[in-house]
Amino acid sequence: MISRTVLPMTYQVYNESNLKDDWGVGDIVQSLFFSPSKTSESGITWGVGPAILLPTASEKTLGADQYGLGPTFVILKQTHGWTVGALANHIWGVEHDDDVDAISSTFVQPFVSYTYPNSTTVGLNTETTYDWNSEEATMPVNLTVTKVINLNGQLISVGAGARYWADDHDASPKGWGARLIASFVFPKK
Repeated sequence: MISRTVLPMTYQVYNESNLKDDWGVGDIVQSLFFSPSKTSESGITWGVGPAILLPTASEKTLGADQYGLGPTFVILKQTHGWTVGALANHIWGVEHDDDVDAISSTFVQPFVSYTYPNSTTVGLNTETTYDWNSEEATMPVNLTVTKVINLNGQLISVGAGARYWADDHDASPKGWGARLIASFVFPKK
């Protein structure tokens, strides 16, 4: 079983409106992938399982304010420092206020990265989200650089990146953004 927890921390600037900027955490998306313990003969790794949305946003504008559940999958191939693959999920709202539409959202993340022998990784991906209720999509494109470091025996992948919204809608972020990355690494022993 592979666990993937995403807890976004966001600083959202509203340049062209009277809205006050938002800062805080978003909703947690917890994915659990059940995967074969060994890579296939062709070098493919895959996993399937549930994606769970937990309403943990500190500001209403940073989250959906409802619980959600749906399927997720990941498939990738690693060879000679390269990793190529895709991750996807669909989440439906399972508990929400009566005056709010239940979430129905598809997330697709194709990715490619190269890891150098010194454990520095350069990656490129998109994080396309399609909202089936509003029939609108967002598609930020991300270029990141990360490095695995050892902090008191705990491996952590730290890095930064640039983001550009190639597709957006009225209520979504636009233009350029930045991201800081910290991922704890728990290798098999």
